[in-house]
Amino acid sequence: MRKLLFLYPEKSMNQGGHTAQLAIQQLVNTYCKTQMITYKVRAEGIDYLDDVLDEYEKHKMDFIFVIHWGPHIAELLKRLAGLSVVYVAHSTNWPFSLPKNIPIIAVSRHSQAYWGKHASCNPIYYLPNVVSQKFYNTTQDRTNDVLIMKRKNSAYVLDELVPLLKPYCTVKIIDEWVVDLAEEMRNSRVFIYDSSDYYKENAISEGFGLPPLEAIACGCHVFSSLNDALSDYLEPGVNCHQIRVNSSQLDVKKILKVIHYDHHFVDTENFLLPWRERTIIKKINNIMLGINDFFDTDSSAQPSKNSLLDVIKRFTIKGFVTRMI
Repeated sequence: MRKLLFLYPEKSMNQGGHTAQLAIQQLVNTYCKTQMITYKVRAEGIDYLDDVLDEYEKHKMDFIFVIHWGPHIAELLKRLAGLSVVYVAHSTNWPFSLPKNIPIIAVSRHSQAYWGKHASCNPIYYLPNVVSQKFYNTTQDRTNDVLIMKRKNSAYVLDELVPLLKPYCTVKIIDEWVVDLAEEMRNSRVFIYDSSDYYKENAISEGFGLPPLEAIACGCHVFSSLNDALSDYLEPGVNCHQIRVNSSQLDVKKILKVIHYDHHFVDTENFLLPWRERTIIKKINNIMLGINDFFDTDSSAQPSKNSLLDVIKRFTIKGFVTRMI
């Protein structure tokens, strides 16, 4: 199995896509060797991409480069041309196309469908983001009524809804990186997330939407938009409430009702099972085997009978073929 080099702009991991990618790297590391590489800013103790590429050329090392950060993908594709590259799609609609020799790992069904349309000849895999075990529900007293993360939230929520709520309940707005977001969520009754305007304005789409899922894990009532990948798992009336329906007065009424009666309607752990580590880690081995096999195959060569038998043997366990070719 080849070593995977996970590329990050810099050492700092204070944005959602980077932290989600780091979680994927840690899980992949249970099956094969991985390494963090920076490509925008040099960091002490971490190799820099230009240096790695120089060594790659000298020693012809067989690495797989893993890229993920949407704004930088076009640039990275040029720097890594001709090399083995995997793209992890945390969001969609970025202005680039992918050569068909680049496997795609989609973190949501929404992203999988997008690339199934725009890169139908590329290998595409589904590997959802992990909801860490630190996000869990408790029966502790919740001293805060409403929790809002300012980043990505709409002007409607921040400028119209919040002033209407403040006379009747406590509202906490997070406008910075929080070390323990899980504790903030466990201390709140309602979590509000409306990212629809943010993604419309930036002409991209919500590739996963981890915060509402983490809030559900912590026992919050989630009021959210349903754009893009949020609809992978959010279902109004079942595990969330849709925000910005009809009027702000209706939103206030529904939020205050939840705060005062606080009846939670989600069987949290059973619901979260598809996004917990023990489920996702089962997918990784097959994905890594498939990607490694993809890069083993020279698409310009006609496979021989012996080479086909070698592939079958690689995917045979105790005499049973576990994967068809």
